[in-house]
Amino acid sequence: MIRLALRALCCSFVLTTSAVAGQFPMQFGEQVQNPSVTQVAEILQAPERYLDLTLSVSGVVTNSCEKEGCWMTLETGNQGVFRIKVDDGVMVFPISARGRTAIATGTLSAVPLSDDRQAALKEQGIVTEVMYQLVPDSVRVL
Repeated sequence: MIRLALRALCCSFVLTTSAVAGQFPMQFGEQVQNPSVTQVAEILQAPERYLDLTLSVSGVVTNSCEKEGCWMTLETGNQGVFRIKVDDGVMVFPISARGRTAIATGTLSAVPLSDDRQAALKEQGIVTEVMYQLVPDSVRVL
């Protein structure tokens, strides 16, 4: 009887934690307020127009930080690198966000890439000296 009760309790715990961990949409920070969303590909065509501005972006999450959950990259179609980046612990983006659409509002900046990072990206067909990143106030993963 005790074994049966323990099994039921364990199954209940596993089902509950997996449901919570995989629930979408996920909201980080404030609600996304800007109704005008700009696609990442559009920003990368003329990034200087958007630097230091607060804007909302939308794109498919292609990668995310596996250590602290402090960044996600968005699909760029080999136009460059676009990252959503927060300080460790401010927001924690799950690995399960990969392949999902994210909408984020924040300030855009350009970050110079090291020679090693440039070389690694070149092997992937991406030639760039800078990475563009959004420091968000809010992120919603759909």
